[in-house]
Amino acid sequence: MNIKTSVIKNCITFLFLFFITAGSYAQLIDLHYLPPLRQKAADMNNQAVYLSTPESISFDVYIYQGTSTVPDIVSVSNSNPFVYPLPNGNNDITMINATNVGIVLSDSGLRFEASEGEKFYVNYRGRSGSQATSLTSKVRAVAGNSFKWDDINNSTSNKRLNVPFGKMAVEHKISVTKYENNIFQKYKNFKHSGKT
Repeated sequence: MNIKTSVIKNCITFLFLFFITAGSYAQLIDLHYLPPLRQKAADMNNQAVYLSTPESISFDVYIYQGTSTVPDIVSVSNSNPFVYPLPNGNNDITMINATNVGIVLSDSGLRFEASEGEKFYVNYRGRSGSQATSLTSKVRAVAGNSFKWDDINNSTSNKRLNVPFGKMAVEHKISVTKYENNIFQKYKNFKHSGKT
């Protein structure tokens, strides 16, 4: 192996490790939101939100449901993580009923905020039969006013398969405009030429 190849490999390895390490702290922030989601059946059980932190000194985390201004207050540290239990099924907090889809909800969704700006992780978990789910949250790095979202077209006869999508405004009286662009149709008949 010549010196040039060795230097290139070392640079690539360094960059890979740098971005992996930087990304591993992406959800370590002082403010988290979990938007409400919808499930086809009401079978998401054992729902809970797990709070953890690398901080050794305990600090308070305020947990707000929807637009409430009165929080639940919990304490968390690296030796004392906290589990915030939630009701099973469509609890209209994390999983909403069909009648609540597409309308403004003031009691749904969760906001987690550190009392003094301490950084912590938030992870939502649930179980449905032999399946499970895990959802992480981040706010400041992704807050904005323009988003693109795409999903995989589920071409199956199993009506229980879906792709989740939730949105949550972080300010009062936000109006959302949805634009659809079926890009999948454009590439549906695309054939690989064998060239790279």
